[in-house]
Amino acid sequence: MIDRNKFPPLDLPPYAAKVRSAEQQIQIFDRFRKKYLLLTPEEWVRQHFANFLNTRFKIAESRIVLESEIKYGKVRKRPDIAVIDQNNTVLLIVECKAPAVILDESVWMQTITYASVLNPKFLALTNGIQHNYFQFQPETKNFVSIDELPCLN
Repeated sequence: MIDRNKFPPLDLPPYAAKVRSAEQQIQIFDRFRKKYLLLTPEEWVRQHFANFLNTRFKIAESRIVLESEIKYGKVRKRPDIAVIDQNNTVLLIVECKAPAVILDESVWMQTITYASVLNPKFLALTNGIQHNYFQFQPETKNFVSIDELPCLN
């Protein structure tokens, strides 16, 4: 049912994604938003990474927010994934791309735009195969590369 060329195995833990064929398209169930969505390569990565945050880091589903709208000046934007704490403070922003997309400067700039509004402690850029993590350093007011995400609980 799923085209493995379009939706390759990712460097993330596998999970039993609920997929269906409806209206001549393949849809995936987003358990965080409680609805079926069109399955695109980017959505494939987004769902896997959200699952990774939930299972690996034991982050409650209620703290993992997918594609919530923010305002950047007069423009509305939607970070792929945000992890919030009990006070609704953003701890992590994750920018997801399709597996074929290179995590280049444009992806970094997109993520930094979200960070300038949400002020997270951590950033992640992923295409499901490559993952880049960053931590905000208050002393220098910059994000620095880190090897992996720390516990976010």
